[in-house]
Amino acid sequence: MVETGDISLCVITLPRAVQVIPGMRSEARLELQLDGILEPETKKYLCEVRDISNSGCQIVLDKTISGFKIGNVISLLIQDMENNCESTTVHGVIRNTKTTPNFRKLGVQFDTECVGKIDALVERLSYCHSTQRFLL
Repeated sequence: MVETGDISLCVITLPRAVQVIPGMRSEARLELQLDGILEPETKKYLCEVRDISNSGCQIVLDKTISGFKIGNVISLLIQDMENNCESTTVHGVIRNTKTTPNFRKLGVQFDTECVGKIDALVERLSYCHSTQRFLL
C-alpha cells in the first residue's frame, strides 16, 4: 500500500499461471467459461465448460436436464465463438455428478485419444484479467 496524502493506493498483481496444490488434483485445471453442446449429434443440450485440464473438465447444465449418470459415455462440442471452424468435439466418461439449486454439474474424464485435441484447445486459450478466467 502506498500512502499519498489523503489517498491510499493499493497495487496487486494478477496470476499469469496456475499452481497445482499437491493432493488436490493430479493436474492443474484452468478456470474458464466456454459454451458447449453436450451430445451434439443427438440431443444438443446447451452447456458451459467451467474448468478444463488435459484429462477432464467440469460441465454445467440446466438442472432440469437429467439422465446423465456416472459411467455414461458422452460427447461434447466445445465452441470457439471467435472462429467456429475451430470448435472441438471430445468424448469422455462421466466420473461424478452434483446438483445445486440452479445447475447440474458433471465431472468428465476425457478419452485418451482426445488428449491432442485438448492440448490444441488449451494452446488457444488466453487469460482475461477482468474476468480472471481463460477464454478462447
